[in-house]
Amino acid sequence: METKWYQATVFKFIIDAIPTERRCGRAALKSNMASKEPAKRGTSSPVERVVMLSYEYPPVPGGISNFCRDLVKSFSLSSGEPVALVTSVEGEGRDERARFYHVPKKRPWREIASLFFLSRNLGQVFLASIWYPEGLIAAVRGVRPFILLAHGLELLPYATGWRKVFWGPLRRWVFSRATLVLANSRYSANLVKNICPGAKVEVLCLAVDTHRFVPASDADRNQLRIRLGVQNKWVLSSLSRLVHYKGYRTVFEALSYLSAEQRKQIVYRIGGTGPDEKALKEEAKRWGMADLITWVGWVDEKNLREFYQCSDLFVLCSYEDPKRREVEGFGIVYLEAQACGVPVIGTLTGGVSDAVEEGNGGWLIGAQDAKALSARIGALMDHPDELRACGLNARARVEAKFSEERFQKDVQRFVGNVVITR
Repeated sequence: METKWYQATVFKFIIDAIPTERRCGRAALKSNMASKEPAKRGTSSPVERVVMLSYEYPPVPGGISNFCRDLVKSFSLSSGEPVALVTSVEGEGRDERARFYHVPKKRPWREIASLFFLSRNLGQVFLASIWYPEGLIAAVRGVRPFILLAHGLELLPYATGWRKVFWGPLRRWVFSRATLVLANSRYSANLVKNICPGAKVEVLCLAVDTHRFVPASDADRNQLRIRLGVQNKWVLSSLSRLVHYKGYRTVFEALSYLSAEQRKQIVYRIGGTGPDEKALKEEAKRWGMADLITWVGWVDEKNLREFYQCSDLFVLCSYEDPKRREVEGFGIVYLEAQACGVPVIGTLTGGVSDAVEEGNGGWLIGAQDAKALSARIGALMDHPDELRACGLNARARVEAKFSEERFQKDVQRFVGNVVITR
């Protein structure tokens, strides 16, 4: 019998969802734990207690990716077994707490293979990294229990077009199917409640590795600043994707309000890349601030701590842009900077107020309020003792409220009987 092209294609991508240990000689799929934990006898695949579906996972950067990584670690510790991670992200040796099951990158084959995997692993605790498409796949398949993550940006309403008509009801239905929604901030939790009032939502802020992100000693900090060429300078820093809603224009404007003498002392180090990089560089020139700025570019993991440690103050002035559906759902960079003993300035927008506490290691200003930002920077430059004390408070706050140990306890408390703990 002749095989139709679509039959062969669907068959290929269904096969792509089979775990590596059941796929001899198939290099396209790899499981980084296959050699460490063999499949249990009498089963078609290893029996994991938790299954996560996420198309964003390290080494892919971003808040969703970090949230998923932290949860994989936490659930692995709770269950005593690796988490089954269904993903289209490639990479070797990323996380020994996860057993990787790779699905195709292209759509719709990615979704087809994921759906097939879920059909073979019913009865596990299932986590979806975002409501669409991961959460929708779980809701369509009817998996239970089903934990859904909420981040902020994906929850903003659609103003016009077919998405306003169809996406709203579809999103509401997906959230109604979830056993539990874990939101990364109070802001995101409120958005979920607006979408689906009956949803069970808990706020679970991201964690920081407080053993990795630590303040530098005075001697190490001086050596670092010499190596980076910023000795005898007052170092202001920002780190994010280079997009307009992160508020760089506000910082450029604020710097222009400082005195000429203060500007001579400042080096503004901007880390990150993004689609608006060229436009932001032009914006800096228009404000006459180009000479103050060092565009660091992409900051990889091994250099991330040093990026914060060399700073006197970290600032990120994100604002909400409803038209473009852009907002800061939380902001892990604020916590990483504070863990390194660096005070931060954020804005009263989105979920930033969960990451930054006014007067306790940081300050909050109105979105796009350049004059307030300039006044705060100027005052801190004139009072270095206050700045140092705020850095100590920032470190203490993160240790108390945002450590990985605290995150683990919160996961166990929120999830309760959803996760079967050995």
